[in-house]
Amino acid sequence: LFPRTAMENLHLENENEMDSSNSKAGSLFMDSEEESDAHSSGKEYVPDTSESDSGSDNSEEERVYPALKHTISTRPELDRSSLTTLTPMVNVSPESLHAAGLFTSTPVSRPAAATGTRLKKTAYNSQLPVPSTSTATSTCTVSASPSSPNAPHPSFAEPGPQTSGTCILPAMSTKITVHVAVKKNGKRVYNKLQKCKFCEKLSTNLTKHLCSKHQREPEVCNILSKPKQSKERKLMLERIRNIGNFQHNCAVLKANEGILIPWRSPSEEVHPHDYIPCEFCLGFFLKKELWRHEENCKFRSTAKKGRKVISRSEGLLPSSTKCSRGLEENVLQRMASDGITLVAKTDSLITQFGEKLYQKHGHLPHRQAYIKQKLRELARLLVAIRDEDSGVTELKDVIHPSKFSPVVSAVKKLCEYEPLTNSYRNPSLALKLGHDLKKCAGILRSQALMAGDCILQKEAADFRDLCESDWQDNISSCALSTLETKKYNKPHVLPLTEDMKKVTEYIVDQRAAALLELKTAPSGSSWHALAKIALANIILFNRRRSGEASRMLVSDYQSAKGNREAPEDDILSALSPLEKQVVNNFTRVEVRGKRGRRVPVLLTVTMCEEVEQLLALHDQVGVNPANQYLFARPFFVSIDHIEGHRCLREAVQHSGAKNPQDITSTKLRQHLATVTQLLNLNDHELEQVCGFLGHNISVHREYYRLPQDTYQLAKVSRLLLAAERGKISRFQGKSLDEIHMDEALEFSDSEVEGNECEDEEQHEPIDLVTASATESPAPGRAVHGAHRESAANKKPQRARDYLSSDQIKAVRKHFARHIEHSLVPKKAECLKILEKESLLHGKSWTKIKCSV
Repeated sequence: LFPRTAMENLHLENENEMDSSNSKAGSLFMDSEEESDAHSSGKEYVPDTSESDSGSDNSEEERVYPALKHTISTRPELDRSSLTTLTPMVNVSPESLHAAGLFTSTPVSRPAAATGTRLKKTAYNSQLPVPSTSTATSTCTVSASPSSPNAPHPSFAEPGPQTSGTCILPAMSTKITVHVAVKKNGKRVYNKLQKCKFCEKLSTNLTKHLCSKHQREPEVCNILSKPKQSKERKLMLERIRNIGNFQHNCAVLKANEGILIPWRSPSEEVHPHDYIPCEFCLGFFLKKELWRHEENCKFRSTAKKGRKVISRSEGLLPSSTKCSRGLEENVLQRMASDGITLVAKTDSLITQFGEKLYQKHGHLPHRQAYIKQKLRELARLLVAIRDEDSGVTELKDVIHPSKFSPVVSAVKKLCEYEPLTNSYRNPSLALKLGHDLKKCAGILRSQALMAGDCILQKEAADFRDLCESDWQDNISSCALSTLETKKYNKPHVLPLTEDMKKVTEYIVDQRAAALLELKTAPSGSSWHALAKIALANIILFNRRRSGEASRMLVSDYQSAKGNREAPEDDILSALSPLEKQVVNNFTRVEVRGKRGRRVPVLLTVTMCEEVEQLLALHDQVGVNPANQYLFARPFFVSIDHIEGHRCLREAVQHSGAKNPQDITSTKLRQHLATVTQLLNLNDHELEQVCGFLGHNISVHREYYRLPQDTYQLAKVSRLLLAAERGKISRFQGKSLDEIHMDEALEFSDSEVEGNECEDEEQHEPIDLVTASATESPAPGRAVHGAHRESAANKKPQRARDYLSSDQIKAVRKHFARHIEHSLVPKKAECLKILEKESLLHGKSWTKIKCSV
């Protein structure tokens, strides 16, 4: 999996094939010719602290050929092209090896004619071989390396159903190796090459190379002026060494071929993508060890602190695919560091897809997370397709009509399709992948048109046609059905009024405490506390989407404050005194809403006071001056904003609400829309509410109205019950609100007794405790306001039938046992009492029953 170079194999040769007399240590401080001899021969080097020059001119052929013989004998799969890649390390041509008989799969003796022939001695520099364009499938399997039988190659496949053991890394990434520390006879072999930043040559002793070859460089002169073994001198030398190695490693990563030079060489083979540079010293370290190094890095600036160590370090690495600077810095470098991200970064079609999205959404910082999500979706799909079809290495290989079936299988596997129920566990991902593949096919077709590639153009067009015709039957229909099924009998819960009151009281208390703390002892933590509570208050008061309020800019608030003008007299004359006071005390700030809509945010006098205090201490508490948000993050030199949904959730959880999960920005908006429905607003008033909430009337009616189950249960059931009893003709010309159960129905004794008087109790509530103090109205007097008037017909007035105090006493007297044991009297019992008791004459038996 990780092909060794010839230089590495020089230290893995059999000791019986090597003559110990040829392993004499050469000088590490030499002139150009001697340095070239040593590098081409691959001799072992031991550190030499002396300043004298010495060298060893032993025959290289006795070391090179046995090492390559060992390589080919243990690696029979190597051919001429493979040796062409290996031999530049020791400057041996493949023709010479062929003449020496080293192309056979078994070890052979070197011909006598070749004995004594010296190899051409040239210095090994940092020039890298051109990477091949092989598209062979890369699979990471556990196997023992030649140098360490017990050291398995690591597996880089992510856990989960989408990988199934297939390596998610591209095949070309395995052409990069990491320098491994080698020991011989229990002693360290000092063969690690360091790159010089001035001449771009590799040397095993960079210190002596700098002192002898570049003593006129200003940086080297500064080093020579420092005392030997001093701390300053060591730091300067390490800085130059790290910069040169960083340049070399970046060139290797960009070419996808060569040897990485880590800061500390591992004892066994490690995958090159496990190494990333430190952002301070530029040395390459293991990802899992980088955080520990950065805490003690000698070049770390004490003023610069932050999180996401791996993400920042990966931002220093070059990209193997061509993309814009904005996509590279704002999206690719900020993605999570894992194998899926690596696939997305190294696939050309995925990065081109991200480039299209960045051109459309990249100017909005909050949409950059959406671009990351789309890139990772395609990368996950590519990993799943590699598991289905071993011939696929890149996403562009998928855009072919013959690959449509593997794509469908991979999508079903990735979205966890269940054949028994014909449903998906993740149906939304299946729908998204269909749209993404069509866009990728369009991108590939556009490239083919510009390049004049008719074959590629037809393949991309045919694949897109297959997606248009067959994707719905294979994927979309089942995914949509799964989404609809999940909505069945889903409860629609709105926030409780009691919980809303608790949250409001908590915010008021916390706001006063945070404001006092910020005024007395300004700090980043106190500023952050006030910003969070102020943001939660704005979201709660305005019923605004949390993201819209969070992304409010400082310029938005300042513009609204500076452009505030008094309303015209004609408008003020049409307002009520309360409305005039509201206009003068509220500040209206316009922010960018969903789909680019302009939505308002209303700020009270208290909210404006909080915002002014935050702006006054914006720079004093350490907020990044480049941060343009009103509710900015004051830590880690961040340019992002505080997340509003977290602030609201934190306030709700600490307020002591009974159902904190029901108080979210979305449910708060639904709560406001439900209230407007109960108020029965006209179209103009409803349009104003929709404009404030940031959506149109159709969306308001479909998604924000009172839940349909409640509406149907409360309203339509009246019509159905009336139709069931054949009383529908009585309500001609009436609305649903004007149909009363006591007019429509006369319940029989066989029906459930607990529901007989439900509607009558709803419209004529009678309480035996409170009704005793209520006088009976005069005969024939109508009680106004009992029911609303219909917009089409005027509802006739009805007189309410109340029981007097004497009548209530009579009911208590005759039905004392029923009241004590919570029994509902029957119709016959009620009629019998009506005959006996003269005070109850003229009352219906249902009235007596409901009174009990």
